[in-house]
Amino acid sequence: MADYRTIIALRNRAKKEDADYNLGIIRTHDAFYMESPFAFGDYKKRISVWAEAGVLAIENESSTLFVIGSLRRVRVGSILVAAGNLITGKKGTKNELQKSIDKAIIIATGALVDLQKEEKI
Repeated sequence: MADYRTIIALRNRAKKEDADYNLGIIRTHDAFYMESPFAFGDYKKRISVWAEAGVLAIENESSTLFVIGSLRRVRVGSILVAAGNLITGKKGTKNELQKSIDKAIIIATGALVDLQKEEKI
């Protein structure tokens, strides 16, 4: 699970940067090939369960970071950029994606600075 202080720092920095963001539950897992649209069967049916439950996105790396962070007692959070929508099939353009990645980097690095300042207080 993500560290709440890290998530709050990311949210606060996103607000400071006037960035559009969503804060909520992400399904993170290590089953990329089992869960991909190309794996088997009707993937829309498989992911609709998660969408109906209010899950904002599905991704593959954060779960590993959360577990290792917990074991190592390191605060971990994640900031994600959506490349597309599995339900609608809509994908962002290369330019839109790059702008979102650049903004995510600014937010993440700013949140790290904010967390460091918080630690010194």
